[in-house]
Amino acid sequence: MDQDQLAQPIEISRVASRGGSLEVIRWSTGRGRTAVAAHGYLDHGWSWDGLVPHLRSVDLVSFSARGHGNSDRADAYQWTDFVVDLAMVVRSVGAGPIDLIGHSWGAHLALDLAQMTPELVRSVVNIDGMEADHPPSAAPSLIERVRRSADLPFPRSRPGFASLAEVIERHRGEKRAAAQKQAAEMLEKLDLELNDQGVHMAFAEMRERLQDLTLEYGLFETLDRDHFYPTIETAIEATRKKQGTGPEATAP
Repeated sequence: MDQDQLAQPIEISRVASRGGSLEVIRWSTGRGRTAVAAHGYLDHGWSWDGLVPHLRSVDLVSFSARGHGNSDRADAYQWTDFVVDLAMVVRSVGAGPIDLIGHSWGAHLALDLAQMTPELVRSVVNIDGMEADHPPSAAPSLIERVRRSADLPFPRSRPGFASLAEVIERHRGEKRAAAQKQAAEMLEKLDLELNDQGVHMAFAEMRERLQDLTLEYGLFETLDRDHFYPTIETAIEATRKKQGTGPEATAP
């Protein structure tokens, strides 16, 4: 992109956060809803200048995380420090939940902030980022640290849930179920395609949990039950017998 196509900010300010200040860049105003953009690792808040011209209905605000760009260097660089940085920028933008756009490492930050402070976040656009991966057992302490630093009350629960940790666990369970269903559908499709070519899959040493999932998703309707074997050796022996190449087939 040519330099004359890059956006120019309309305001540059500073936001205090845990022992330092962050450079905050406002790129536009009056277009529509405000979104806060979180950059990738070792990047900075100015890296969004090429995207701004394409966001015709979004007022974009970006920032440089601690130790990045023109933001202050800090004594602490724990993950929660970076999440708090994002929380402080979001709170500085205005009241109400905000849309977040995160790239790579910044997307991970955005997802964690959405988990820990859901009242601050309306939506998250994840660009080539990882999922939020704090285990539920660790989540309460991390959430409390972030919320306390961002001057937000804790604990906070949603209707129908006892705690934020329960919300996180529910979300993870739904994602696991969706992934398992997708895997089952892919396996069923593969089995049907192989059967059309005269090829039959066999499974050996499958864990009991996987066998239960196979039954749960109805895969035994397409996968033959006698194609599941306790060991690799028994699978090979059974296959040889079916093909007429085993010891019993060649015995006089």
